[in-house]
Amino acid sequence: MNFDFIAKKRILFILSAIIIVLGLISFLLKWGLDFGKDFKEGILIEVNFKEQIETKEIRNILKKNNFIADVIQSIDEKKYQIEVFTGEDKKGEIKNLFIETGLIEDDIKVNSILPFHSKDIFVKILYLILIGAVMLFLISLIKKELILALVAFITAIFNLLLTLSVFSILGKKISITMIISIIIIFIYSVGLIINIINRISKNKLLIKSIGYKEMINLSLKQASGVSLIALIAVLILLVGLIIYSEGLFRNLAILLTSGFITVTFSSIFTSGSLLEILNQYFSKYK
Repeated sequence: MNFDFIAKKRILFILSAIIIVLGLISFLLKWGLDFGKDFKEGILIEVNFKEQIETKEIRNILKKNNFIADVIQSIDEKKYQIEVFTGEDKKGEIKNLFIETGLIEDDIKVNSILPFHSKDIFVKILYLILIGAVMLFLISLIKKELILALVAFITAIFNLLLTLSVFSILGKKISITMIISIIIIFIYSVGLIINIINRISKNKLLIKSIGYKEMINLSLKQASGVSLIALIAVLILLVGLIIYSEGLFRNLAILLTSGFITVTFSSIFTSGSLLEILNQYFSKYK
């Protein structure tokens, strides 16, 4: 593959900056990365109607009183379970809404839905990922130079920032599914970065013959070939899940697809660009 990665670093930085800014804007507008229902308290209502009723009618009953049914699940023809994510103090009000319709067969069961995890779990996961990035730095430092270890660390953090920005742009809410996908994407990102750093480390002997810039380009070409083949193989499975699945699996597939694509190209371009920039300040490579 005859491609000059280093020559495209300006395009990379402009594109990355646009993605991060758009991600920040979407976050501030609460379009994406807001806490989803996994982190919210709610009410689970079990209603037995006198006759069969459509879910649309149930939604309308709640909507008229400014409540939104997040999930409506049919137990049988007349019985439904309804999830409304609102404060526990609204239990009585919601119960009365259905009683006043005159459509209820018997008593309504109302239970609380407690968040499966506290909101600070997302922050804790980010701390763990930061620790993982530090471990990547230390692993890269073994038998390699400080600059390569530093580049590996910065690239891992930059990959995480870009991934979160893409998730925010896509309007994805923070959920258990997102947390799982972030962990998987981070592990995938670490593998890519280690592969790139190893290639560069092995090719350092070529600096005197072809120059530092060409050595980096050669290393990135070698690493990108393997990375792109792995990415295509994974995407075939994930795209299949997006097309043929729904709900949780489809959402997980969308998150992983966008994340894998982002970190694959970011790892290749970011690591190479950082090394080329650092080379300008360290005369031993010139």
